[in-house]
Amino acid sequence: MTHSHKIILAFLVVFYSISLVLALQGTYKLNDPVYLTQSCFQSGAICDTCNISSITSPTSTLILSNKIMTKGSSEFNYTFHNSSYLGIYYVNGYCTYGLDVQNWRYSFEVTPTGEKLGTYDAILYIGILLLLLILLIGSLYKLFTQDNMAWFLGFLAISYFLLVSLVFMSGKIVNNFIPSLPAIGQFFDIALLILIILMFPLLLFMLFYPLYLKAKNKEKEDMMAMGYSAEETKQFRR
Repeated sequence: MTHSHKIILAFLVVFYSISLVLALQGTYKLNDPVYLTQSCFQSGAICDTCNISSITSPTSTLILSNKIMTKGSSEFNYTFHNSSYLGIYYVNGYCTYGLDVQNWRYSFEVTPTGEKLGTYDAILYIGILLLLLILLIGSLYKLFTQDNMAWFLGFLAISYFLLVSLVFMSGKIVNNFIPSLPAIGQFFDIALLILIILMFPLLLFMLFYPLYLKAKNKEKEDMMAMGYSAEETKQFRR
């Protein structure tokens, strides 16, 4: 798999993951208390007890077990204080009413901001990413089909800016809203750092390459003025 194919695959994973996030319920900020609630009624009356059997972290580690939930007027609740991992937590429990036992299970997610993608936000982010990708492809096409040096450098700068923007937006979406994909987030973080570091060499290239070509053309013109043919100037400059 080539490097370009890996980048395209990473962006496709982002698009697919955004759609998965929409189905998640209950999102909390990292290290904030998580208020767990459970409703249970039998024959119109609230259940006798509700207990949490287990809570597993995004790393599949058991971090809490056998906790009694506090009974309220219409539901049971428990405050969870160990949301120190990013990702999806799974809660298992059961409620009792006399001899009847009702098992339940749900999940909640912990993100850096405590926010999740809504449908509108997801459509907006996907639209921005697709727009940046289309503009980047168009700019690269124009870049590699240019004969004019000024236009070549212009499309080179535009393409680089679009690439940086695309990587930045993708990394922001993954890190803030899809923490369950840390490897993808790290990939975009590293890619963005590399692109930022390469900005200075790119600026030097854009500054000095036209001067180099100008000097080479001046040399060719001087040799032709001395009586050399165009073919002879090419052989002499090798």
